[in-house]
Amino acid sequence: MNVLLKGFLLISVVSLASCVSNKKFQTLEDENQALAENLEEIQAQVAELQKDNETMTAENSELNSDLQNVEQKLGQTETRMTQVEKENAMTTKELAEINRGIDAAFADINAAVDASDAKVKEMADALYLDLQDTVSFRSGSASISPDDKEAIERIAKLLNDNPNLHLVIEGNTDKRSINNDMYKDNWELSAARSIQVVRKLVDMGVNPAQLTAAGRAEHNPASMGDPDSKATLAKNRRIELMVIPKVGTLYKIANQ
Repeated sequence: MNVLLKGFLLISVVSLASCVSNKKFQTLEDENQALAENLEEIQAQVAELQKDNETMTAENSELNSDLQNVEQKLGQTETRMTQVEKENAMTTKELAEINRGIDAAFADINAAVDASDAKVKEMADALYLDLQDTVSFRSGSASISPDDKEAIERIAKLLNDNPNLHLVIEGNTDKRSINNDMYKDNWELSAARSIQVVRKLVDMGVNPAQLTAAGRAEHNPASMGDPDSKATLAKNRRIELMVIPKVGTLYKIANQ
């Protein structure tokens, strides 16, 4: 083999080796580039995950704070509920005491009404017994008519059967004024009517401590229809039976 051929072969071998090395280098370089890109992608994902983790940590902290607030409010609510239950129990007890007091204040009145044919009526912000037939009077007179004997007997029986009952025997007149030798005005006439009935009841055995005589003149009319008619005037000349509850008991309740 001559020198020229040897040189050609040598150059060929070197060139071939150089081509192979460049190809491998390029392959490695491409792989390295791909790895670098993958690394950047992974780093970006890691950064995103870290960001998400920070967000979740912040949200978790906020949720924990909210949970603490809820637990605190729940504790306050439970405390308030306990307090309300205690207050409710006290209120129930107080209401029961008030009801018992009211029942006691009106016990004598209720007993009298239940044991008779009487009813309770309200008039001029006061309570009266209604025995259907009341005692009435002639114009300008305080004399009790024999026709009213039965009505007075019923009142006497009511009081005798209920010794704790107290009645105000209230005399009334019609609207016409009076001024004569016996009565200066309607006040005196109405009081005289009440006194006559009280005396009659005492004569029938009623305890005087159960009775109070009072006059209302013409200021508590039973009827307002056609005030000048004979029927209206006659209806207003009468007595009323005002019932007196145990005011001391009611006053104590009111001040509680």
